[in-house]
Amino acid sequence: MRVTHLIPTYNESENIRRLLPKLQKFYLRHRRHKFCTLIIDDSTDDTCKLIKQFQKKDPSIISKLGPRQGLGTAIVYGYRYAMRHLKPDIIITNEADFAYNHEKISLMLQKIAVGYDVVVASRHCPGGTTNGWTWSRHLNHWIANTFFATWIAGNSYVSDHNGAFRAIRVKTVLDKIVWFGFPKGFAFLNYLLYVISTKTNRFYEFPTTYHFRTRGESKISFNQKYLLSYLYNIYEYITFCLYIRFKNCQNLLNPPPNSPKPPPYLHLHRRNPPLSRPRSAV
Repeated sequence: MRVTHLIPTYNESENIRRLLPKLQKFYLRHRRHKFCTLIIDDSTDDTCKLIKQFQKKDPSIISKLGPRQGLGTAIVYGYRYAMRHLKPDIIITNEADFAYNHEKISLMLQKIAVGYDVVVASRHCPGGTTNGWTWSRHLNHWIANTFFATWIAGNSYVSDHNGAFRAIRVKTVLDKIVWFGFPKGFAFLNYLLYVISTKTNRFYEFPTTYHFRTRGESKISFNQKYLLSYLYNIYEYITFCLYIRFKNCQNLLNPPPNSPKPPPYLHLHRRNPPLSRPRSAV
């Protein structure tokens, strides 16, 4: 399969110099797939300079200057560029700060190959956890993931709505999405799952350990440098959760034709249902 590994970065020089060599070694061990690393960057530090140095040694690394308008805008730009120019079968999004174990990519591709359309690394399904979070980060995540995304919006295909590490099939899923009107910030991650749920119900999530960054700065914080953007992200997240709730109620009363059958409402323990029929790997 042709796989694009999409990584948005902003001032991640300390992490990118460690991440790219590790990814290259992983790709070499899994040569049956054709990997490409697509980095959407608009950093003010040395991140771009370091990426260019790695590109000289590894042509599979592609770097594009993305709009500095938030995580969601960068990922949308990356999805559209990849589908238009790289023609992948699968796009995997990830973070540059080693929050997730990239070795799990092999598992994600296995699940896509047997017919799932979306594979999500989850902190909340049995066996999933976090490492290095403060109590305030736990509270912040619970409010966003459980209270708003699950209870208010009513999303129930997966239990982790805001994780960036996910693999999604292009054909019949990503290529059917109209990439307009998406959130600019981290609300994008939750909203994208909702949009995809209107295209397919073939979701799979597996447990993962989320490691809090040890290098670089978190952009999701009350750090004075990112305070205004963080407050806007909170406002945007709440607004889109309310919009998803409205659309879910609307679809419940008047289901659109050929819409995928939803899972039992809020039955969060019922995960990864067996596929009713196989789907080709690509």
